[in-house]
Amino acid sequence: MADDLDIASEREELARNAAIRAHLNRPSVPVDLCEECDEKQRHVTASGVVWRFCSCCAEEYLRSRAI
Repeated sequence: MADDLDIASEREELARNAAIRAHLNRPSVPVDLCEECDEKQRHVTASGVVWRFCSCCAEEYLRSRAI
C-alpha cells in the first residue's frame, strides 16, 4: 500500500514539475492596442482572455450597451 502511495506521489510531482516548465516556457504574445482609443493595451483577464478594448474603453462600451 505504501509503495502505491509513493509511486502516486512521485508521478504527481513529475506532472507538477512538467506543468510548471510548460508554463514558464510558453511563448509571450504581444498585446495589441485598444481598438477604440489606440493608446493603451487591450485588457487581459485573469484567465488570459484578451478583450477588444482597454479597461477604460470597455467600461464605456459596456455602459453604452446596457441602455
